[in-house]
Amino acid sequence: MLTTFFDWQHSLTSLSGPSYLAVWIVQPEFAHSSQVVTAIQSQLDRYKHIFGEPSPDGPPLPAEYQKLPSADKLMWQTYPWCILVDSFDYPDGWPAWALEKPHYLCEPEDNDAYLMVQTGWVWVGMLPEAAYLSVSPETSVLTP
Repeated sequence: MLTTFFDWQHSLTSLSGPSYLAVWIVQPEFAHSSQVVTAIQSQLDRYKHIFGEPSPDGPPLPAEYQKLPSADKLMWQTYPWCILVDSFDYPDGWPAWALEKPHYLCEPEDNDAYLMVQTGWVWVGMLPEAAYLSVSPETSVLTP
């Protein structure tokens, strides 16, 4: 994933305008949810704020990931990793396993209720903001 991140970083230098590029490492769902993510234009704000605020009390990036080549070039922030548990799937009440974990209830006006359940953590790795030059869109580049 880190190789892909740095390859994509190089490719993004040819775009004009800002972009979002990050590595998401998810535990315990590494194989299903970890990914390299990029966004431009109308999707930029969505991805910048998709996890809300970082969790200052969350665990640091696990040592096995910190040791990977080039992982130290990224700034890592920790966020709760939550899954959606739909009331449609549990008509007789929320499952005990979900209620035992940190969770919150969402009751949208136009849809069925659902439970957001924290099942782990996601570490988001990005280049430090200082790596992005503030120049006109025509010459916007990322520095190494």
